[in-house]
Amino acid sequence: MWTEQRTKQGTATGYGLGWMIRNHRGIPVVAHTGELPGASSIIYILPAKHISFVVLADSDAAGLWRLADRLAELLSDSGISHQN
Repeated sequence: MWTEQRTKQGTATGYGLGWMIRNHRGIPVVAHTGELPGASSIIYILPAKHISFVVLADSDAAGLWRLADRLAELLSDSGISHQN
């Protein structure tokens, strides 16, 4: 599900099977967003860092990508990660 799909011509789509696949500052990110009138959400996963979080907003114009990217930077820099 987290493998970026490609067109028949081999062009990367930025989308897996239901998940957006991207990099933020060189860190792989898997995310999914949702939006309805008056509400929006994003689940944001940094698999290599073992970090994930969800942001929910009572607005459909909250700019969640920018907020989630910033939260990812703060969490990555804090040294928070999953320990086995």
